[in-house]
Amino acid sequence: MTQWIVKLSNGETFREGEKPFDIIFGKKSPHLRLNEYMKNNNLCFSAVALEFSGKKIALFGYHDPLFAAYNTTKIPKKLNFFRTIGAGLKDKKIEQYTVLEAVYDVCTLQVWVDDTTGNSWSVIN
Repeated sequence: MTQWIVKLSNGETFREGEKPFDIIFGKKSPHLRLNEYMKNNNLCFSAVALEFSGKKIALFGYHDPLFAAYNTTKIPKKLNFFRTIGAGLKDKKIEQYTVLEAVYDVCTLQVWVDDTTGNSWSVIN
């Protein structure tokens, strides 16, 4: 399963599925609990990534590549994490995706990760 990993402005690092943001059926999702924790403690993101089988897909803050564009990445005003499925009508194939959605003033960026293969795509709206 693809999981989110975040670093917060106070230096804490959290991973989806691990305490205190483990998955508890019948309770709010780890992402919603993370949002509440951040709001209650006046925190913001300093790094955000999705991880599949040890491979990180970083939105910002996790790597220090030599290309300048990454080092000047804007922090989104809002982040959403969700899961969704896709289904083929002809072949009856079903795929599950984890999506990281970054909302900016002028656009929304979605990073989609196939939870079976780890293939990923980016969509800008």
